[in-house]
Amino acid sequence: MTILIIADDLTGANDTNVQFVKYGASAITIYDPTIMSYGDFDVCSFSTESRSLSRENAYQAVNSVIKRLPIQPEDLIYKKVDSALRGCLGIEIDALADNFPWIKAVLVAPAYPDNHRTTSNGCQYINGVAVDQTEMAADPMTPVTDSNLLTILGSQSHRKIGYLPLNQVIKGYTAAQLYIRDLIHDNCRIIVADAETNQHLSTLAHVVWNEKNIIPCGSAGLALAFANIYNQYRSKGCRQRKSTYSSPFLAVVGSKSDIASLQIGAVRRGFPNIKMIPIDTGDLVDSARAESKINQVATSAIEIFKTEPILVLYLSSSEIHQSSEAPIIASGLGEIADRITRQTGLKTLFATGGDTAAHIFDKLGIQALELEKELEPGICKGKFVGGTYDGLSVITKAGSFGDELTLVRILKNVR
Repeated sequence: MTILIIADDLTGANDTNVQFVKYGASAITIYDPTIMSYGDFDVCSFSTESRSLSRENAYQAVNSVIKRLPIQPEDLIYKKVDSALRGCLGIEIDALADNFPWIKAVLVAPAYPDNHRTTSNGCQYINGVAVDQTEMAADPMTPVTDSNLLTILGSQSHRKIGYLPLNQVIKGYTAAQLYIRDLIHDNCRIIVADAETNQHLSTLAHVVWNEKNIIPCGSAGLALAFANIYNQYRSKGCRQRKSTYSSPFLAVVGSKSDIASLQIGAVRRGFPNIKMIPIDTGDLVDSARAESKINQVATSAIEIFKTEPILVLYLSSSEIHQSSEAPIIASGLGEIADRITRQTGLKTLFATGGDTAAHIFDKLGIQALELEKELEPGICKGKFVGGTYDGLSVITKAGSFGDELTLVRILKNVR
C-alpha cells in the first residue's frame, strides 16, 4: 500500500508528505513531471503547480498526473488543498474524482489546527478570522474572496455538495460515519466537514479509512490524522531527533506575507551579525534592471560565503501590484539561488514561499525531494534526490506558516 498525495503546490506537497515521516514512513516528493515511479517509498507526493492556473489548466494539470500514475487498488489517494482556500479547489477535486467513477464521495476537511486554521459552519478561519478577511484576500496570485467552502465548491464543481457540521463530528466516529452515509445516500459526492481540533480530524480520518471508496481532501492537518492511522496499520514508529543544519546555509525568503516580514525582523534583531541582502521587487520586475540586479546579488552572496556561514535573502518593501509580477519575482530569486548554489558548495538551502521554492527547484534541475522530518508545523526538511545536487539538504516553508521566531530557531541550529 502506498499513500499518493496530489498537491497544488510544492510546499503543500512537502508539508503534507512529511506528516507520515513522523511515524517512520519513507516519503518522497516528485517534482520532475516526467518521473512517475515512486519505487519503494511508503508515501509519494506530486505537485501539479496548479494553484494559480486557470480553471481549465488546473483541471488538466491534475488530470494529467492522475492518468500517468501507476495506481494500485490498495493505494490511498489524498488530495491536498490549501488551508487558506487558495486555488481552484472544486475544479481539482472534479479532475481527481472524474478518474475514479466508483468512489462514493470526496470528504473535504482543510482545517489545520496546529497552524491555527479551522473550519466552522462550513467556513474557513485563520486565527479565528474568516479567511477572506485576512491578508489572503490580497494574495497577488490567488486572492481569496470567500470563506464559505460550500459556496466555493458549489461554484466550481458539477457534483452535489453536502455538509457535515461540527456538532456531528464532536459526537464521535459513529455519528460522523452515519451522517456521511446519509449524505452519500442523498447523492452528495463532495462533503465539506467542520473541524477545529486534531481530534475532530482524527474522527474524520478514521471514518474515511474504514469506509473505503471515499477520497480524503485536506491540508497537512488531515494528513497528520491519516499518518497516525497508517502508523498503526504498519506497526512502525519513529522518534524525532533534534535537527542541525550544515553551512554554508542560504535562506531565500520569497514571501511578502506578514509573518514572513516578522520573521525577517526577528532575525535582524536576534542575529545582528548574520549577513542579509534585501532585494527590491521592482528591480526583478523591471526587465531593464533584472539581469543586473540578479548578477549583483549573486556576486555579493558568493563573496559573503567566502567568510560567512549564513546568508539570508529577502524581498524589501516594494509592493507587488499585479498577479503577473509574482512569478517573475520568484523566477528571479530562483536564478539567484541557482548561481549561488553552483559556485559556493552550498550545504543547506531554505526556501520560504511555494512559488519561490518551485522556481528554485526548476533552476537547479531538481527531480525529487526525499522528506526526512517536520521541523515545526508545515516546515519540512529533506534532501534532493537525483541530478547535480543529489543529497543537498533543503528546508521548505509556506510563506504564512510559523511564528515570528521560526527562522530564528532554525538559524540557531546551523553548524
